[in-house]
Amino acid sequence: MRRVKFEDKELRMVVFDFDGVLYDGDSHSVELAKNLGIQEEEEVGKILKDLRARKISFNDAIINSAKYWEGVEVEKALKLMRELKLREGAEETIQKLKDAGYIIGLISCGGSNTALQAIKEKLGLDYVYSHSAEVVDGKFTGRLTGPVVDAKKKAELFLKVSQDAGVQSSECAVIGNDEMDLPMFLEAKYSIAVNPSEGLKKYAKIILNIHDMREILPYLIVED
Repeated sequence: MRRVKFEDKELRMVVFDFDGVLYDGDSHSVELAKNLGIQEEEEVGKILKDLRARKISFNDAIINSAKYWEGVEVEKALKLMRELKLREGAEETIQKLKDAGYIIGLISCGGSNTALQAIKEKLGLDYVYSHSAEVVDGKFTGRLTGPVVDAKKKAELFLKVSQDAGVQSSECAVIGNDEMDLPMFLEAKYSIAVNPSEGLKKYAKIILNIHDMREILPYLIVED
C-alpha cells in the first residue's frame, strides 16, 4: 500500500474539512447544541439558515452562534463530540491513510478548536484547527479569542499546517464540500470534492458523490 502521486510528487498529507465531509451533516454545532440541551438550539439553527440565505455575514454568524455557548461545560461538549456519529467509514478511512504514512489534518469553519480536540483524539489526527473559543474555569464564555475562521483563514491555516509538517502544498490533498474550501483547493491543487456544492465543482480535481468515506481511498492510496 502506497500513497498516490500527483504531478510526479508523492502526496504526503491529507487535510479534511469537517461538516459535510467527515461529519455527514450540515452543522455538527447545531447537533451538539441540541444534545447539550442549549435552550437557544433553534436560534443556533436559525443563524445557519440566515447565513445560507445571505441575510447575515459569515463573521456575524459565527460570533452570534458562539454567544449561545456561554456557561456550557467543556467536558460535556467533549463527551458528546466523542459520541458524535461520523460519516460511515470515516474511522477506517483515517486509519488506512495513517497506515499509508499520510499526515492528517482537519481545518473547519464550524464549531470550536476546543470541541474538535475530541475528534482529533478519536481519529488520531495530527492537526486540528477551527475557531478559538474562550474557556474560563472549564466553561465556554461565549466569546472567541481569535479571528473567525472563514474561507480565507482556512487557506492560511492550511499553509501553516503544511509548513509545520514540513510538507509542500503541492504534496497535499484537500477534501471539502463547499465554497468555504475553495481557497484551500486552489492552494493544494490536488483536491477532492465530496458531495459538493455547485460552486466548488469546477475547482475540484476529483468530484465524488458518496455515502461512505472509504470511497475516497482509491484516489489517495494505491494497493500493491
